[in-house]
Amino acid sequence: MSQAQCALDSCHKGVRTSRSKYCSDEHRKVFARGAYAERIKPAPDPVNAEVEEERLRLEKNELTRTLRELSRGEAKRQEYVGAIERSLKPFTMSKIFPLHKGDEETVVDWAIMLSDWHVGQMTPIETTGGVYHQDLAITRRQVDKLLYAIGDIFTEAKGKTVKNILLIIAGDIVEGDSMRPAQLRQIEIPVVKQTIEGFDLLSYFIKTLLTLPGLEKLDVEMVGGNHDRTTTKPGLAGLGETDYVDTFAWLIGAMLERGFEQDKRVKVTNWETFFGFKEFAGKRHVFEHGAGITRGGGGYGGIPFYPIINTAQRHSQMLGGVDIAWFGHLHTPYTLPLGQEGRIIGNGALPATTAFVQSRYKTIRQPEQTLVEFHRKIGITNIRPLYADVDLPKAGEVWEES
Repeated sequence: MSQAQCALDSCHKGVRTSRSKYCSDEHRKVFARGAYAERIKPAPDPVNAEVEEERLRLEKNELTRTLRELSRGEAKRQEYVGAIERSLKPFTMSKIFPLHKGDEETVVDWAIMLSDWHVGQMTPIETTGGVYHQDLAITRRQVDKLLYAIGDIFTEAKGKTVKNILLIIAGDIVEGDSMRPAQLRQIEIPVVKQTIEGFDLLSYFIKTLLTLPGLEKLDVEMVGGNHDRTTTKPGLAGLGETDYVDTFAWLIGAMLERGFEQDKRVKVTNWETFFGFKEFAGKRHVFEHGAGITRGGGGYGGIPFYPIINTAQRHSQMLGGVDIAWFGHLHTPYTLPLGQEGRIIGNGALPATTAFVQSRYKTIRQPEQTLVEFHRKIGITNIRPLYADVDLPKAGEVWEES
Protein backbone atom coordinates (compact mmCIF):
# COMPACT_ATOMS: atom_id res chain seq x y z
CA MET A 1 0.00 0.00 0.00
CA SER A 2 1.48 3.33 -1.14
CA GLN A 3 2.04 6.16 1.31
CA ALA A 4 -0.10 9.31 0.89
CA GLN A 5 1.69 12.60 0.07
CA CYS A 6 1.52 15.89 1.89
CA ALA A 7 -1.49 18.01 0.87
CA LEU A 8 0.72 21.13 0.48
CA ASP A 9 1.31 21.48 -3.23
CA SER A 10 4.91 22.47 -2.88
CA CYS A 11 5.75 19.41 -0.72
CA HIS A 12 6.19 15.88 -2.02
CA LYS A 13 6.88 14.09 1.31
CA GLY A 14 4.70 11.32 2.57
CA VAL A 15 2.42 11.51 5.63
CA ARG A 16 2.94 9.37 8.70
CA THR A 17 -0.59 8.03 9.28
CA SER A 18 -3.64 7.56 7.16
CA ARG A 19 -5.53 10.20 9.14
CA SER A 20 -2.96 12.90 8.56
CA LYS A 21 -2.94 15.04 5.38
CA TYR A 22 0.37 16.81 6.02
CA CYS A 23 3.86 15.64 6.55
CA SER A 24 4.34 18.05 9.43
CA ASP A 25 2.45 20.43 11.60
CA GLU A 26 4.31 23.33 10.02
CA HIS A 27 2.94 22.45 6.54
CA ARG A 28 -0.55 22.17 8.00
CA LYS A 29 -0.25 25.73 9.29
CA VAL A 30 1.11 26.97 5.96
CA PHE A 31 -1.80 25.40 4.12
CA ALA A 32 -4.27 26.88 6.60
CA ARG A 33 -2.84 30.37 6.22
CA GLY A 34 -3.03 30.08 2.42
CA ALA A 35 -6.63 28.94 2.53
CA TYR A 36 -7.53 31.85 4.81
CA ALA A 37 -5.85 34.35 2.51
CA GLU A 38 -7.75 32.94 -0.44
CA ARG A 39 -11.05 33.29 1.41
CA ILE A 40 -10.46 36.99 2.27
CA LYS A 41 -9.17 37.92 -1.24
CA PRO A 42 -11.54 40.53 -2.75
CA ALA A 43 -13.52 39.64 -5.83
CA PRO A 44 -12.27 41.24 -9.10
CA ASP A 45 -13.98 44.54 -10.10
CA PRO A 46 -15.69 44.01 -13.48
CA VAL A 47 -15.38 47.74 -14.37
CA ASN A 48 -11.62 47.80 -13.80
CA ALA A 49 -11.31 44.64 -15.80
CA GLU A 50 -13.10 46.24 -18.76
CA VAL A 51 -10.91 49.38 -18.50
CA GLU A 52 -7.79 47.28 -18.48
CA GLU A 53 -9.02 45.28 -21.41
CA GLU A 54 -9.78 48.49 -23.35
CA ARG A 55 -6.34 49.87 -22.48
CA LEU A 56 -4.67 46.76 -23.79
CA ARG A 57 -6.75 46.93 -26.96
CA LEU A 58 -5.87 50.60 -27.62
CA GLU A 59 -2.23 49.93 -26.92
CA LYS A 60 -2.29 47.09 -29.39
CA ASN A 61 -3.99 49.28 -32.02
CA GLU A 62 -1.46 52.09 -31.47
CA LEU A 63 1.40 49.67 -31.89
CA THR A 64 -0.21 48.31 -35.04
CA ARG A 65 -0.67 51.84 -36.46
CA THR A 66 2.91 52.80 -35.59
CA LEU A 67 4.25 49.71 -37.28
CA ARG A 68 2.11 50.43 -40.35
CA GLU A 69 3.38 54.04 -40.57
CA LEU A 70 6.95 52.91 -40.15
CA SER A 71 6.43 50.41 -42.92
CA ARG A 72 4.99 53.08 -45.21
CA GLY A 73 7.82 55.50 -44.39
CA GLU A 74 10.39 52.86 -45.09
CA ALA A 75 8.70 52.01 -48.37
CA LYS A 76 8.65 55.69 -49.35
CA ARG A 77 12.27 56.12 -48.34
CA GLN A 78 13.22 53.13 -50.42
CA GLU A 79 11.27 54.63 -53.33
CA TYR A 80 13.17 57.93 -52.99
CA VAL A 81 16.48 56.17 -52.71
CA GLY A 82 15.66 54.14 -55.78
CA ALA A 83 14.66 57.22 -57.76
CA ILE A 84 17.88 59.03 -56.79
CA GLU A 85 19.97 56.01 -57.66
CA ARG A 86 18.24 55.70 -61.03
CA SER A 87 18.88 59.41 -61.70
CA LEU A 88 22.48 59.36 -60.65
CA LYS A 89 23.36 56.11 -62.36
CA PRO A 90 23.53 57.60 -65.91
CA PHE A 91 24.89 60.96 -64.65
CA THR A 92 28.50 61.83 -65.27
CA MET A 93 30.30 64.86 -63.92
CA SER A 94 30.90 67.70 -66.37
CA LYS A 95 34.46 67.93 -67.48
CA ILE A 96 36.27 71.06 -66.41
CA PHE A 97 38.05 72.76 -69.26
CA PRO A 98 40.33 75.80 -69.04
CA LEU A 99 38.94 79.11 -70.27
CA HIS A 100 40.35 80.22 -73.57
CA LYS A 101 43.05 82.72 -72.83
CA GLY A 102 43.47 83.80 -76.41
CA ASP A 103 46.20 86.13 -77.43
CA GLU A 104 47.93 88.36 -74.95
CA GLU A 105 46.49 91.32 -76.86
CA THR A 106 42.70 91.78 -77.02
CA VAL A 107 41.48 94.10 -79.76
CA VAL A 108 38.43 96.22 -78.93
CA ASP A 109 36.64 99.14 -80.57
CA TRP A 110 35.25 102.23 -78.89
CA ALA A 111 32.25 104.38 -79.70
CA ILE A 112 32.16 107.76 -77.97
CA MET A 113 29.18 110.09 -78.08
CA LEU A 114 29.62 113.84 -77.61
CA SER A 115 26.60 116.11 -77.48
CA ASP A 116 25.03 119.00 -75.61
CA TRP A 117 28.22 120.83 -74.66
CA HIS A 118 26.47 124.19 -75.05
CA VAL A 119 29.72 126.09 -75.43
CA GLY A 120 29.15 129.72 -74.51
CA GLN A 121 26.28 129.09 -72.12
CA MET A 122 26.52 131.18 -68.98
CA THR A 123 24.47 130.24 -65.93
CA PRO A 124 25.23 132.64 -63.06
CA ILE A 125 25.25 130.95 -59.68
CA GLU A 126 22.68 133.38 -58.29
CA THR A 127 20.12 132.24 -60.90
CA THR A 128 20.29 128.65 -59.59
CA GLY A 129 19.96 129.59 -55.93
CA GLY A 130 23.67 129.03 -55.33
CA VAL A 131 23.47 125.43 -56.52
CA TYR A 132 25.47 125.54 -59.75
CA HIS A 133 27.08 127.80 -62.31
CA GLN A 134 28.37 127.35 -65.86
CA ASP A 135 30.67 129.40 -68.09
CA LEU A 136 33.22 128.91 -70.85
CA ALA A 137 36.10 128.27 -68.43
CA ILE A 138 34.18 125.44 -66.78
CA THR A 139 33.32 123.93 -70.18
CA ARG A 140 37.02 123.83 -71.09
CA ARG A 141 37.87 122.12 -67.82
CA GLN A 142 35.04 119.64 -68.40
CA VAL A 143 36.50 118.64 -71.78
CA ASP A 144 39.84 118.10 -70.03
CA LYS A 145 38.13 115.87 -67.48
CA LEU A 146 36.48 113.84 -70.26
CA LEU A 147 39.90 113.19 -71.76
CA TYR A 148 41.39 112.29 -68.39
CA ALA A 149 38.56 109.78 -67.91
CA ILE A 150 39.26 108.22 -71.30
CA GLY A 151 42.95 108.00 -70.43
CA ASP A 152 42.17 106.27 -67.14
CA ILE A 153 39.86 103.77 -68.84
CA PHE A 154 42.54 103.01 -71.42
CA THR A 155 45.17 102.55 -68.71
CA GLU A 156 42.93 100.24 -66.67
CA ALA A 157 42.24 98.06 -69.71
CA LYS A 158 45.66 96.40 -69.67
CA GLY A 159 46.06 93.86 -72.45
CA LYS A 160 43.53 95.63 -74.66
CA THR A 161 44.25 97.57 -77.81
CA VAL A 162 41.78 100.08 -79.20
CA LYS A 163 42.21 100.05 -82.97
CA ASN A 164 39.03 101.82 -84.10
CA ILE A 165 37.02 104.65 -82.59
CA LEU A 166 33.62 105.88 -83.71
CA LEU A 167 33.17 109.47 -82.52
CA ILE A 168 29.53 110.58 -82.76
CA ILE A 169 29.08 114.34 -82.40
CA ALA A 170 25.32 114.68 -82.05
CA GLY A 171 24.61 118.39 -81.91
CA ASP A 172 24.24 121.30 -79.50
CA ILE A 173 27.99 121.78 -79.28
CA VAL A 174 27.25 125.52 -79.11
CA GLU A 175 24.58 127.28 -77.06
CA GLY A 176 23.46 129.70 -79.80
CA ASP A 177 22.26 133.26 -79.20
CA SER A 178 19.03 133.82 -81.11
CA MET A 179 16.68 130.98 -80.17
CA ARG A 180 14.67 133.30 -77.89
CA PRO A 181 15.15 136.82 -76.50
CA ALA A 182 16.01 135.59 -72.99
CA GLN A 183 18.95 133.61 -74.40
CA LEU A 184 20.98 136.80 -74.81
CA ARG A 185 21.17 137.02 -71.01
CA GLN A 186 22.33 133.39 -70.75
CA ILE A 187 25.41 133.44 -73.00
CA GLU A 188 28.96 134.55 -72.38
CA ILE A 189 30.02 135.06 -76.02
CA PRO A 190 28.06 135.40 -79.30
CA VAL A 191 27.46 132.33 -81.39
CA VAL A 192 30.18 133.03 -83.97
CA LYS A 193 32.76 132.91 -81.17
CA GLN A 194 31.00 129.90 -79.68
CA THR A 195 31.53 128.17 -83.03
CA ILE A 196 35.27 128.85 -82.97
CA GLU A 197 35.51 127.66 -79.35
CA GLY A 198 33.49 124.55 -80.15
CA PHE A 199 35.67 123.72 -83.15
CA ASP A 200 38.82 124.28 -81.09
CA LEU A 201 37.63 122.02 -78.24
CA LEU A 202 36.55 119.25 -80.65
CA SER A 203 39.87 119.46 -82.51
CA TYR A 204 41.70 119.24 -79.19
CA PHE A 205 39.56 116.22 -78.23
CA ILE A 206 40.23 114.41 -81.52
CA LYS A 207 43.97 115.14 -81.47
CA THR A 208 44.20 113.73 -77.95
CA LEU A 209 42.39 110.54 -79.00
CA LEU A 210 44.89 110.11 -81.82
CA THR A 211 47.67 109.77 -79.23
CA LEU A 212 46.24 106.46 -77.97
CA PRO A 213 48.79 103.70 -78.73
CA GLY A 214 47.64 101.29 -81.44
CA LEU A 215 44.79 103.43 -82.76
CA GLU A 216 44.43 102.88 -86.51
CA LYS A 217 41.18 104.59 -87.48
CA LEU A 218 38.97 107.37 -86.10
CA ASP A 219 35.57 107.90 -87.73
CA VAL A 220 33.93 111.23 -86.89
CA GLU A 221 30.18 111.49 -87.55
CA MET A 222 28.64 114.99 -87.26
CA VAL A 223 24.94 115.89 -87.02
CA GLY A 224 23.32 119.10 -85.83
CA GLY A 225 21.08 120.01 -82.92
CA ASN A 226 18.40 122.58 -82.26
CA HIS A 227 20.80 124.96 -80.49
CA ASP A 228 23.06 124.88 -83.55
CA ARG A 229 20.54 126.51 -85.90
CA THR A 230 21.30 129.98 -87.25
CA THR A 231 17.82 131.50 -86.96
CA THR A 232 15.15 131.92 -84.32
CA LYS A 233 12.59 129.71 -86.04
CA PRO A 234 13.32 125.99 -86.16
CA GLY A 235 13.11 123.96 -89.32
CA LEU A 236 12.58 120.22 -89.67
CA ALA A 237 13.74 118.17 -86.66
CA GLY A 238 14.38 121.46 -84.84
CA LEU A 239 17.38 122.27 -87.06
CA GLY A 240 17.94 125.11 -89.54
CA GLU A 241 14.91 127.01 -90.79
CA THR A 242 15.92 126.90 -94.46
CA ASP A 243 17.94 123.68 -94.60
CA TYR A 244 19.39 120.91 -92.44
CA VAL A 245 22.85 122.40 -93.00
CA ASP A 246 21.71 125.86 -91.87
CA THR A 247 23.43 125.18 -88.55
CA PHE A 248 26.68 126.06 -86.85
CA ALA A 249 27.20 122.33 -86.31
CA TRP A 250 27.56 121.83 -90.07
CA LEU A 251 30.06 124.70 -90.16
CA ILE A 252 32.10 123.05 -87.37
CA GLY A 253 31.97 119.76 -89.28
CA ALA A 254 33.27 121.42 -92.44
CA MET A 255 36.14 122.96 -90.45
CA LEU A 256 36.97 119.56 -88.93
CA GLU A 257 37.01 117.97 -92.39
CA ARG A 258 39.58 120.48 -93.58
CA GLY A 259 41.54 120.39 -90.33
CA PHE A 260 42.13 116.63 -90.45
CA GLU A 261 42.19 115.94 -94.18
CA GLN A 262 45.93 115.23 -94.04
CA ASP A 263 45.63 112.58 -91.32
CA LYS A 264 44.75 109.29 -93.04
CA ARG A 265 43.49 107.80 -89.78
CA VAL A 266 40.67 110.35 -89.52
CA LYS A 267 37.52 110.37 -91.61
CA VAL A 268 34.97 113.12 -90.95
CA THR A 269 31.41 112.68 -92.24
CA ASN A 270 29.45 115.93 -92.04
CA TRP A 271 25.84 114.82 -92.47
CA GLU A 272 23.49 117.11 -94.40
CA THR A 273 20.38 115.67 -92.80
CA PHE A 274 19.09 115.44 -89.24
CA PHE A 275 20.44 111.91 -88.72
CA GLY A 276 23.34 109.70 -89.74
CA PHE A 277 24.13 106.00 -89.80
CA LYS A 278 27.27 103.90 -89.74
CA GLU A 279 28.22 100.23 -89.57
CA PHE A 280 30.85 99.88 -86.88
CA ALA A 281 32.21 96.97 -84.80
CA GLY A 282 29.80 94.62 -86.55
CA LYS A 283 26.78 96.69 -85.48
CA ARG A 284 24.45 99.01 -87.40
CA HIS A 285 24.31 102.41 -85.73
CA VAL A 286 21.91 105.29 -86.28
CA PHE A 287 22.21 108.64 -84.51
CA GLU A 288 20.50 112.00 -84.31
CA HIS A 289 20.34 114.85 -81.85
CA GLY A 290 16.78 114.04 -80.80
CA ALA A 291 15.12 117.46 -80.95
CA GLY A 292 12.64 116.06 -83.47
CA ILE A 293 11.36 113.35 -81.11
CA THR A 294 7.73 114.14 -80.36
CA ARG A 295 7.08 114.43 -76.65
CA GLY A 296 3.86 112.72 -75.72
CA GLY A 297 2.64 110.24 -73.14
CA GLY A 298 4.74 107.48 -71.64
CA GLY A 299 7.39 109.69 -70.10
CA TYR A 300 8.93 110.13 -66.70
CA GLY A 301 10.90 113.03 -65.27
CA GLY A 302 10.72 114.89 -68.58
CA ILE A 303 12.10 111.91 -70.54
CA PRO A 304 9.61 110.60 -73.16
CA PHE A 305 10.68 106.95 -73.06
CA TYR A 306 7.92 105.55 -75.32
CA PRO A 307 8.43 108.21 -78.03
CA ILE A 308 12.17 107.51 -77.87
CA ILE A 309 11.60 103.78 -78.46
CA ASN A 310 9.12 104.53 -81.25
CA THR A 311 11.64 106.84 -82.94
CA ALA A 312 14.36 104.21 -82.80
CA GLN A 313 12.01 101.55 -84.19
CA ARG A 314 11.03 103.83 -87.07
CA HIS A 315 14.68 104.44 -87.84
CA SER A 316 15.09 100.66 -87.96
CA GLN A 317 12.12 100.30 -90.32
CA MET A 318 13.39 103.11 -92.52
CA LEU A 319 16.93 101.72 -92.78
CA GLY A 320 16.06 98.03 -92.84
CA GLY A 321 17.44 97.26 -89.41
CA VAL A 322 19.30 99.04 -86.61
CA ASP A 323 21.31 97.53 -83.75
CA ILE A 324 22.12 100.67 -81.75
CA ALA A 325 20.36 104.04 -81.77
CA TRP A 326 22.06 107.08 -80.23
CA PHE A 327 20.24 110.21 -79.03
CA GLY A 328 21.20 113.40 -77.25
CA HIS A 329 19.10 116.49 -76.47
CA LEU A 330 17.55 115.40 -73.16
CA HIS A 331 20.69 115.92 -71.05
CA THR A 332 19.98 112.61 -69.31
CA PRO A 333 21.93 109.38 -69.81
CA TYR A 334 19.80 106.27 -70.30
CA THR A 335 19.76 102.88 -72.01
CA LEU A 336 16.63 101.22 -73.40
CA PRO A 337 16.00 97.97 -75.29
CA LEU A 338 15.58 97.98 -79.05
CA GLY A 339 14.04 94.79 -80.36
CA GLN A 340 15.56 91.49 -79.30
CA GLU A 341 19.24 92.41 -79.13
CA GLY A 342 19.46 96.13 -79.87
CA ARG A 343 19.98 99.10 -77.58
CA ILE A 344 19.04 102.74 -77.39
CA ILE A 345 21.69 104.91 -75.76
CA GLY A 346 20.90 108.40 -74.50
CA ASN A 347 23.71 110.84 -73.77
CA GLY A 348 24.17 113.31 -70.97
CA ALA A 349 25.37 116.91 -71.20
CA LEU A 350 28.14 119.13 -69.88
CA PRO A 351 25.93 121.73 -68.14
CA ALA A 352 24.50 120.18 -64.99
CA THR A 353 21.44 122.39 -65.27
CA THR A 354 20.13 125.61 -66.79
CA ALA A 355 17.62 128.20 -65.66
CA PHE A 356 15.07 126.55 -68.00
CA VAL A 357 15.74 123.00 -66.78
CA GLN A 358 15.78 124.01 -63.16
CA SER A 359 12.54 126.01 -63.40
CA ARG A 360 10.68 123.36 -65.38
CA TYR A 361 12.01 120.04 -64.08
CA LYS A 362 13.69 121.01 -60.77
CA THR A 363 16.67 118.84 -61.63
CA ILE A 364 20.44 118.97 -61.55
CA ARG A 365 22.39 116.11 -63.09
CA GLN A 366 25.98 115.00 -63.06
CA PRO A 367 27.64 116.16 -66.30
CA GLU A 368 28.71 113.21 -68.41
CA GLN A 369 29.17 111.78 -71.89
CA THR A 370 29.21 108.15 -73.02
CA LEU A 371 31.82 105.57 -74.08
CA VAL A 372 30.84 102.10 -75.29
CA GLU A 373 33.34 99.26 -75.73
CA PHE A 374 32.82 96.57 -78.37
CA HIS A 375 34.47 93.17 -78.41
CA ARG A 376 34.77 91.85 -81.95
CA LYS A 377 33.28 88.46 -81.08
CA ILE A 378 30.96 89.26 -78.18
CA GLY A 379 29.59 92.70 -79.03
CA ILE A 380 29.01 95.36 -76.37
CA THR A 381 31.08 94.51 -73.30
CA ASN A 382 31.01 97.82 -71.45
CA ILE A 383 29.08 101.08 -71.29
CA ARG A 384 31.15 103.65 -69.43
CA PRO A 385 30.01 107.10 -68.34
CA LEU A 386 32.63 109.81 -68.83
CA TYR A 387 32.06 112.10 -65.87
CA ALA A 388 32.77 115.79 -66.29
CA ASP A 389 31.65 117.37 -63.03
CA VAL A 390 33.62 120.54 -62.26
CA ASP A 391 32.80 122.74 -59.26
CA LEU A 392 29.61 120.74 -58.84
CA PRO A 393 28.40 120.66 -55.24
CA LYS A 394 27.39 117.38 -53.67
CA ALA A 395 23.77 116.81 -52.79
CA GLY A 396 22.91 118.59 -49.56
CA GLU A 397 25.83 121.02 -49.52
CA VAL A 398 23.45 123.91 -50.09
CA TRP A 399 22.08 123.31 -46.58
CA GLU A 400 25.54 123.34 -45.03
CA GLU A 401 26.27 126.76 -46.49
CA SER A 402 22.93 128.32 -45.56
